Amino acid sequence: MAASPPDLATLHFLDFETNKKGDFYLVGLASAGEFKQVFLTPKLHGLASELKSEVIEPKNFARSILRDVRESSGSIVAYSTAEKNILLSILSVEDPVLDGITYCNLAKAARRWIRKYKQEEFEALPPLVKTANDFSKKRHPKSLASVCRLINFNAPGDYAIGKTTSRLNAVINGLEKKDQQYSDLTAVQKAKATKAIKHNRYDVESMIALFDAIQSADPKIIEKATSPLL
Repeated sequence: MAASPPDLATLHFLDFETNKKGDFYLVGLASAGEFKQVFLTPKLHGLASELKSEVIEPKNFARSILRDVRESSGSIVAYSTAEKNILLSILSVEDPVLDGITYCNLAKAARRWIRKYKQEEFEALPPLVKTANDFSKKRHPKSLASVCRLINFNAPGDYAIGKTTSRLNAVINGLEKKDQQYSDLTAVQKAKATKAIKHNRYDVESMIALFDAIQSADPKIIEKATSPLL
């Protein structure tokens, strides 16, 4: 059964950066009009210090964000079920901090919104990445950056699907060799750090814009895409 649509003032937009092995890099989150990034591995301590950001162990972060959501009677918003699965993999399903929290799968809402209001415009979109292979071209149209073209919230020019973890790995390699001194990284490594950080921020900010567009067009779509976290 769908949950009630969340109050805009209590939404917590969440985007983890992890790799396929489940290693954590950072998370971007926005709530109550504020955006921040938290680093989830000490391997990026030097970058966190440069950005004046925190480094928090993943389980402690998960508990903290879920407490904030519960205290505000809010809801988590993320694009797909990936963030939900990550939270449930970090914490035991018996953990009471998970109780009573709702989760909006914005990708699910976007699919319904497109079918109902934007199908013709969506089909007319050019490829997001012209040089992508055939497999990627089938996946890219449904991506957050692609869908957000429908609301003119375009990704920055250096946004690259599938490259964020490789960029962060390059930064980690540099920081490990330079004793976590960000200032000692090469220009290329610093550029990769900047691009990865921008990518994560765009994902969070574009979710906010897309949620607002869908909610304004048809609140029932958001309601149907929102369900209990457990």
